[in-house]
Amino acid sequence: MNRTAARSRGLTSVKNVALAATVVAAFAAAEWSVYRAHVLHGHLAAGTQALAELRTRMEQYRADHHTYLTVDGTVSPCDTTGAAGTFTLACPTLSPASYQLAATGSGPTAGFVYTTDSQGNRNTIRVADGWGRATPYACWITREDDAC
Repeated sequence: MNRTAARSRGLTSVKNVALAATVVAAFAAAEWSVYRAHVLHGHLAAGTQALAELRTRMEQYRADHHTYLTVDGTVSPCDTTGAAGTFTLACPTLSPASYQLAATGSGPTAGFVYTTDSQGNRNTIRVADGWGRATPYACWITREDDAC
């Protein structure tokens, strides 16, 4: 068998490397997407957890003071809200007998808004652009494939 015939069978080294690089790039792209979704889920879970913890503090405050408002120099948890990871916590509605708490995302969680209230309702008011979901939802959505 001559050299030309031997070379024409199979792939050359360059073609093998190119094929391997293509396969590796395809797997890397798929894994990057999964990784980004995992990291985003972690940020969203941290925001909803902070909102749940604030709600617990509000209920404990009401049990101790019979109101959700600041009284007798004791500051309501709503008056000391701040940031939780990439979320800003706030109390858009507050009265002696009820409240609504909100967590608004920024940075990697921009576009997400979650709420809870004194009745225990949990709502997703907004999600990030590109999730393709109609909001609001009567639960906290933290994964793109989640549903209530």
